[in-house]
Amino acid sequence: MQREIRITAHAIERYQERVDPESSWLAAHLAIRKLLATGRSRPTPRHWMRRPVEPGTTFIFSASYPGVCAIVTDGRAVTIITRELARSAPGRVIRAEAPRPRLAPPPMPRYLDDDLAA
Repeated sequence: MQREIRITAHAIERYQERVDPESSWLAAHLAIRKLLATGRSRPTPRHWMRRPVEPGTTFIFSASYPGVCAIVTDGRAVTIITRELARSAPGRVIRAEAPRPRLAPPPMPRYLDDDLAA
């Protein structure tokens, strides 16, 4: 049985900022869940990421979201990185940050969880 990956508020905000600025909180959350469900996990980043590998960190890429990566640490999607972002910041090391204290996101409607699990 595969362990469920939790999605942090930071990852949702980075998705909205970097991938789809028009998406709502819920739409961004569902898109990240789809990326995690359809993606392949790698222990090393892609060449375009220029990111040092830290123990316990995995990188999830999906053909449904080309050029987008979810960085997962300790069972949590902590941030979203795009290829465009990596190109625009030469030499910059992108780090997964510890989640900042935030207000709780709105609760997920139960019926959406059921549809994604099927």
